[in-house]
Amino acid sequence: AIWGVRSAGVDPLTGRRIFIDRNGDITYTWNADDQVIIGDLAPDVSGNITLSGGWKGLSAAISLSYSLGGDIYNTTLVNKVENVTGYDNLDRRILDSWQNVGDKAPYRKLTITTSDKMEYTLPNSSFVTRNNELVCNSLNIGYEFGRLHCIKSMGFDRLKISVYANDLFRMSTVKCERGTSYPYARNYSLSIQASF
Repeated sequence: AIWGVRSAGVDPLTGRRIFIDRNGDITYTWNADDQVIIGDLAPDVSGNITLSGGWKGLSAAISLSYSLGGDIYNTTLVNKVENVTGYDNLDRRILDSWQNVGDKAPYRKLTITTSDKMEYTLPNSSFVTRNNELVCNSLNIGYEFGRLHCIKSMGFDRLKISVYANDLFRMSTVKCERGTSYPYARNYSLSIQASF
C-alpha cells in the first residue's frame, strides 16, 4: 500500500496545495495523522513473454515483462518539480506550476529559497499514478554460418555470431527517471563461436 494524505489539487487563488483530512475537511496543512491508503503497488496482472525461433541459420529470442494496474508514487515528479530550491537542475514541468491568481495548475507555486526554509511537499494523492509498463529485458540475434560452403573452405566446422542486448526499451504510463541513485546501464555484447 502507498500511504499519504488525500489532496484536492492546488488552490487557484493562492497556489497552495489543498489537503483533505480524515474528517473530509479541506486544509492547507499536511498532517501525518490524516494519512490513508492512496494507492496499491501490486499490479492487477504481471508476467513475462518469451519468444524464440530460427530459420535457415538465423535465430532470435526476445524476453519481455509487463505489469498492468499497479500504482506508483512518482518521487521524481515531487523532487524535480515541487521540492526544488532553484539551486539545482530544474525539470521543464515546473512551467506547469501555479503562477497567477486563477491558474488551474497541477503543481503548487514555486518558491526559490534555501533548503532550511523550504516547505516540502510530503506524500499525497496528487503524485500517485497508474503504472502500466512493458519492458524489453533482453534480445538475442544470431546467425549460424555453418551452412555456407565458404565457411567450410576456410577450415571452420562451425561459425556462429550472436548479438545480445538487455533493457532495450521501456514503455510506461509514468514518466520518471531511472539510475539516479544506482547507476543504470544498457549492455550490448557480441559473441563468436567457432569450431575447427
